Amino acid sequence: MSLTNRQRNPESNRPLRAVRLPGLVITESIATSAFKVSLVVGTALNVINNGPQWFSGDSISAWKIALNYLVPFLVSSYSGARNEAQVIRPQPGDDSDVERASTDA
Repeated sequence: MSLTNRQRNPESNRPLRAVRLPGLVITESIATSAFKVSLVVGTALNVINNGPQWFSGDSISAWKIALNYLVPFLVSSYSGARNEAQVIRPQPGDDSDVERASTDA
């Protein structure tokens, strides 16, 4: 679907998803989901990347541990926000989906 079919911000005429993306990243549902993903993926990355140091008793850099949790959180929250921003909500009176379905048959 082209950008012309997406909702636009009436003030700037930019695609609405570009305006909403930063705000969507911090919504509770996306942040909670991203946090859960980062716990699972970050823990797995820490075991893989730092496991030998932990088991041998060597010191581990705190920033490496933090990055192993931060990167999955950022990727997951960005992906969730981008997915939400691309959801196209039909305008009232827009029968384009009905017309498209009838022409596809």
